[in-house]
Amino acid sequence: MRLIYFTKEEEEKAKQILKERDKLYKILVSAEHGKYKKGEYVKSTGGERLLITDIKIMKDFEAFKKEYIHYPELKTANLEEIQQAFTHKKVEIIELKKYRR
Repeated sequence: MRLIYFTKEEEEKAKQILKERDKLYKILVSAEHGKYKKGEYVKSTGGERLLITDIKIMKDFEAFKKEYIHYPELKTANLEEIQQAFTHKKVEIIELKKYRR
């Protein structure tokens, strides 16, 4: 099972989200773009086993704003960084569902 990396801050947020609902979304940029496939099982850095249920490749920032469910929660600094990423990097959103045996 492949490891999917979350920063310490992301990991805490992911655990909180998975307690509230069964799925979460992660933004992947450039080096991680295309690394994961739909239907693949992964393990988070915090030990959660997750299933990749969907992958959406973003063509531009406008599409990202429409598709990313957590867009309204993003801080201004994050938005500027993500918007700049579209000028020279590839961006995708993956949907992860908590794996239950």
